[in-house]
Amino acid sequence: MKLDVRKDNTLLELKQRVGELFGLNTSEFVLKRYLNHKELKNMSAKLVELGINNQSVIKVERGRPHQDGVYEVNVWQAIIHGHRPHPQEEPIPSEG
Repeated sequence: MKLDVRKDNTLLELKQRVGELFGLNTSEFVLKRYLNHKELKNMSAKLVELGINNQSVIKVERGRPHQDGVYEVNVWQAIIHGHRPHPQEEPIPSEG
């Protein structure tokens, strides 16, 4: 989806427009850079100051902003068929 915004708009103004489009309150989602998934938090910054331009792709993700110093870690379990765990390896319990 493309959105027309001015380079002197603030991040908060962009977030408000996105919220209107999707019917969400601005506290219900975060905006992230698409390629590095870095959360955009400085709501008073102008889009040009954040390096957002015509080619920018912004990801809208439901949820609340992360606190500074808190990291999001995605954990995946891979099962290799035929692999016998080392005796010191503990199996990861799967959720059922």
